[in-house]
Amino acid sequence: MMAPPKLDRVGCALKQSTQQCCLPPARTMGSYISIMNDGPVNQFQVDVWVKFSTTPPMASTVLALAPGAPGVVAAIPSTNSSLGTDTVVIIDSDTASETFGLTPDATNPGNLLANIIGAASIDDGYSYIPRGDVLRSDRVDVSSKVFVQWHMVSVNNPQTVVLFGGVQSFLSGNTTNGDNRFLFLESFLAQSGVDTRLVNPILNNDTRAAALVAQYEAMIQSEDTSAFTVVKTASQPPCSLIGMQALD
Repeated sequence: MMAPPKLDRVGCALKQSTQQCCLPPARTMGSYISIMNDGPVNQFQVDVWVKFSTTPPMASTVLALAPGAPGVVAAIPSTNSSLGTDTVVIIDSDTASETFGLTPDATNPGNLLANIIGAASIDDGYSYIPRGDVLRSDRVDVSSKVFVQWHMVSVNNPQTVVLFGGVQSFLSGNTTNGDNRFLFLESFLAQSGVDTRLVNPILNNDTRAAALVAQYEAMIQSEDTSAFTVVKTASQPPCSLIGMQALD
């Protein structure tokens, strides 16, 4: 006669096999949200980055990502109306070259800034959505609130980059394995309250750079962080997003 199986402290029979017991049943119910990058196909570089969570993220602005990005020396509000932008970002050309294996092009710092922000986005847990592609969240409970932190980098021209950012919340699919899908331009960029920054990226060997870096350091020493914490909105979309047809 075989001895009865031993019992653990919660009364579950310990099986003499590789099977596990006393574990909760595998989660089989749940649903998703997904986001499609429906940006127009044209000659402009437009990068979309998103991060999902089930808890409310801390408030921030899209510009807050710039100071910690590799190669960024300073990010400050512009006081020079001739630049035509509200923010200036100074990029260290040597750091950019070492980090990305790129030869910084003084005639096109806009694309360099887009690459820098992309690297910082990956480090911060964001995922990139190419144009026409769809990114799906992890499985969550049916009809759960999912928060989406997002930002978009639009290179309008070599000297002008528009940064957009925000946090939206959506409900996941209302059926098991359901997928509640949203279009980026319609559900994110077209909403009110989007943080919008018109940025002039310049390299650190630019004749304006030294004075701008000194201004940035003075701003940090004064603990004036409003440039990174106060949302700025704009009513006019960048030219990279005007018109949905392909441009030849």
